[in-house]
Formats: sequence, C-alpha cells, structure tokens
Amino acid sequence: MSLSLRCSALAILMTLPNSMLAQSSGPQKFVTDVSHVIGGAGHVLTSPARWQSKDWAIFGSVLAGTFALSYLDEPFEDLMRRNRSSFADDLTEIGIEYGEPRTAIVLTGGLYLTGLLADSDWLRESCVIVSASLLSSGIIQSTTKIATGRARPHVGLGYDEFDPFRGEENYYSFFFRTHDGGDDHVAHVCQTH
Repeated sequence: MSLSLRCSALAILMTLPNSMLAQSSGPQKFVTDVSHVIGGAGHVLTSPARWQSKDWAIFGSVLAGTFALSYLDEPFEDLMRRNRSSFADDLTEIGIEYGEPRTAIVLTGGLYLTGLLADSDWLRESCVIVSASLLSSGIIQSTTKIATGRARPHVGLGYDEFDPFRGEENYYSFFFRTHDGGDDHVAHVCQTH
C-alpha cells in the first residue's frame, strides 16, 4: 500500500471530532456487516442459478462481444506502443496503483472503519456494498483467469493462446484490464448509494 494512501486514511480518522466517535455496538455492527458482505457476494455468485433465458442471452451476447473484441488486442497494443510517452507511462503507473485490488481493499477498509467509529450508517453500508462487489468480482475474475489460461501479452504468444488450468502467472490474462475493477466498484457505489 502506498504511503499516500496510509496517510489519507490516518488523516480522515484524525479529523473526526470526538463527538462523532460514537461508542455504540461496533462489534455487533461489524459481525452483521461481514454477514452482509458474504451474503451479497453469495447472491451474486449464485445468480446464474436464477437467470431466465433472456439473462442467458445477454450473457452469451456479452461473452461473444468480448471474444470478438479480443481480436483487436494486438492492433491496439501496437498502437499504444507506437504512441508511447513518458507522460502516458506516468499516467499508467497511477492507474495501475489506483486500480490494484489491495488499494481498493485498504481504502474500503479504512473508510469502513471510519464509518464504524463515526457511527455513519451511510459510509458503513457503502463499504459493505463495495466489499461484496470486490469479493464476488475477485472470485469470478480469479476463477475465469485460471480456467481460461489465456497467455499474457508479454509472453509473446498472441492474443489467442490458451492453456486452461496451467497454473502459471503467465497464463492468467483476462479479457479486460482487471486493474480497472477496484476503482470502478468504489466509484459506482459512491455515485449511486
């Protein structure tokens, strides 16, 4: 975790007035919230069992569209390499750090703790929603990466090289950037909750 993220979380806690730090049933709220995270993630993961034919058609369309777009991987990578700059590299590093799962987890955990200590139901509930989303998407992405075994671009085997269940990091590529997931979950929940 970056130093700036740790300092931000500490600054949030230090700026809370003592009157906001309620001494309510924090442990009970925590247990309830953890059960909601697990229940929410479980609901998402078992959703296909409740899908109707229309839902399966949407899933199939998204899957087919994703597969079709994967043929643009190499031309897009070539375009990015031709237009590479130090500024773009710096932006990429920021995006990778911000989108790392550990960043989303630490940020969500810090905000959850702040909500728990400040007795802010809105902040706690928002973090519960983000946590359930991160947990379910992490399970789906990890399982899909291992099951498909798509070669990573730096291996140099092409976009269509698959070796399912190989068990090597070089074959854990996904059909979209998973670094975008964590920050998208946080932003979406903050926008809609």
